[in-house]
Amino acid sequence: MTRLAVLQNPTSVRRRTSQKRTEQWNNMYSLLKAYKELYGHCLVPNRCEFNKKLGIWVSTQRKDMKKLKMQPEREELLRLIGFSWETVDPRHVAFSERIQLLTKFKEENGHCKVPTKCDGPYKKLGIWVDRQRQQYKNLKATTEEAGIKAEPGKKIRVTSITADEIRCLEELGFEWEVARGGRGPNTGPRNSGHTAEGEIE
Repeated sequence: MTRLAVLQNPTSVRRRTSQKRTEQWNNMYSLLKAYKELYGHCLVPNRCEFNKKLGIWVSTQRKDMKKLKMQPEREELLRLIGFSWETVDPRHVAFSERIQLLTKFKEENGHCKVPTKCDGPYKKLGIWVDRQRQQYKNLKATTEEAGIKAEPGKKIRVTSITADEIRCLEELGFEWEVARGGRGPNTGPRNSGHTAEGEIE
């Protein structure tokens, strides 16, 4: 459309722009429903491995709602799929999403020993795996079952890992203790360019 045509018919241009935005919103909504079916919730992190734009879009919906800019029909659609209008930290990647990625890593490599320095889709998974081991270590160090009690005046190390998360990791074959600098016995085939913790190829 020429500039003259735009000036002569601005209503038509606004209508097409509105239709395009509606189509874009509907496409992102479909992606959010797919995310919900896969992970069981709508707490999409800003840095989402499922879809790079989805986390930003979800944050925008929350902002529009706070500014009273959300269209009622869109609010209802989001409500129907259990959209969370409040979240502690949208940058947080849900445990279920990390487990999905760890499961995929195990299928490709035969073990859960993700290296801390890992490329591709597992770039951040190695750091997360290492953090789970540290959280578990902290938990053992602060429980009576471990035979360790905090000394008077000594700060107790805190942990955020839960019993359900521990069970989920163990059911996947996760090892809480790994040898540095080696794969250890029976860790499965080596492929996809990934190595065990401590090894870099």
